[in-house]
Amino acid sequence: MKLSSKRILLRPVRESDAKDIHKNINDFDIYRYTENIPYPYKLKDALDFIKKCKKELKEKKTYHFGIIFEGKLVGGIGLHKADLKNKNAEVGYWLGKKYWNKGIVTDSLKLLIDFAFKKLKLHKLKARVFEPNIASKRVLEKNGFKVEGFFKDEIFKHKKFYNVHHLALLRKEYKG
Repeated sequence: MKLSSKRILLRPVRESDAKDIHKNINDFDIYRYTENIPYPYKLKDALDFIKKCKKELKEKKTYHFGIIFEGKLVGGIGLHKADLKNKNAEVGYWLGKKYWNKGIVTDSLKLLIDFAFKKLKLHKLKARVFEPNIASKRVLEKNGFKVEGFFKDEIFKHKKFYNVHHLALLRKEYKG
């Protein structure tokens, strides 16, 4: 299963991606606004993550893709907590810092949304964003997501609580 545009290829992660995942994700600035990425991020974390992705793909719980840009894996994007009965899933993504501000996640998200609505026939996509992560919120809004809620002190990380924006996109609202 591969998704592609002129600039981006999304494909399932594989064992050979472990070093690229480790190199690109092992950065405090990526860790600080994500819920489940450890820091420091070890090569073993990448290998464990890849195994988990393969297992969850078989179970149709998660559809995780490596973001390939200029022939290299530079990030990851996926549909998590896929609920095929209720036709919804949560979107998540990360991108190596060296590749920020190039429109890579915006383009990757468009491919993922098309997959979710056209192939999986989902009805709703959801996303959660730490309040200070303005760039991530902007990526979602560029793709049609709208804020549905704002939750105070929802996530405890770095010995403090963070407010979180909940955004969503319905298939009927998507302009793709």
